[in-house]
Amino acid sequence: MKSIHRYSLVNELCNSEDAKELLMTLVAGTSQYHSLKHLRSWETKEINDDKSEKLISDLDEMRGNITHILKNIDGDLSIEIRAEIRVASK
Repeated sequence: MKSIHRYSLVNELCNSEDAKELLMTLVAGTSQYHSLKHLRSWETKEINDDKSEKLISDLDEMRGNITHILKNIDGDLSIEIRAEIRVASK
C-alpha cells in the first residue's frame, strides 16, 4: 500500500543571522550525509557515487545562493523559513 507522510521540520520567523545559521545547518547536514555516502561507495565498491557528487555540488551552490540572498535583505525585516519532509512509499 502506498502512503505519504509529511512532517514540518522548520516553521520559523527569525532575523537574518538566525536564518543564516538555521539554513546553513540544514544544508551542511545534508551535504555531510552525501559526502559520507560518496566515501562509503568508494571504499566498498571503488566507484564514484555520481548522484551524491552532483548533490554535493548543488548544495555548495545553494549555500552560496542563500548567503547572497540573506546579505541583501534589510536587517529590520524578519525572514520566514519553512522546511517540510515528505516521505512516500512507491
